[in-house]
Amino acid sequence: MIKFGIVLFSLIYLSGLGSKTDKIHIGLIVDENISKKTISFAVKELEEYFNSKVHIIKKVELPGEFKKDTINILKFIDHAQKEMPLSYNKHIYLTKRGLRIGNNAKVSLRGFAKKGGLIGVVSTLVVKNESTTKKQYEDLLAKVLIHEMGHLFSLEHCSDNNRCVLVSSVPDPQNFYTAKKQLCGHCLRKIDKELIQRKYHNPNF
Repeated sequence: MIKFGIVLFSLIYLSGLGSKTDKIHIGLIVDENISKKTISFAVKELEEYFNSKVHIIKKVELPGEFKKDTINILKFIDHAQKEMPLSYNKHIYLTKRGLRIGNNAKVSLRGFAKKGGLIGVVSTLVVKNESTTKKQYEDLLAKVLIHEMGHLFSLEHCSDNNRCVLVSSVPDPQNFYTAKKQLCGHCLRKIDKELIQRKYHNPNF
């Protein structure tokens, strides 16, 4: 009877551990003109940092206003949450289009996501325009992906550590270039750490 109780307790305990380490599922929605190499890189970086499984979503039909060279991000996110089948835990829309908050905005953004939202948007076009080498492009794209996912997981911009990937680009876009490709200890304490791969659990950064 005692042995049975020990076995039962062990099974319950192990089951509990398993539930904590379940992967999150990220839907990566990609434009038709995003290269396979860029898609593979985005998948690798998201799965490298987050305890996640990334699902690639192609051939998504969009209204004409979201097929222009530059799109209104807020309108797109509103459309996506109402009309698109967002069936995974979180989603990233990877596009070559420019991103603007309003119709009259003069600056295109690298990416945007609402705090706690279902979908964020990342522009490879803007990232590429801000990069001079392949290494710089890949490093910047990886940081933008992680940054927007951080917002989707309800994190705000970080004001405690200017090397944190959640640092704001406003008012100085240069802040983001020197940021590390990970959350600082302050931001880690605000998030379920099981969402992040253990090797990036650095409370002292």
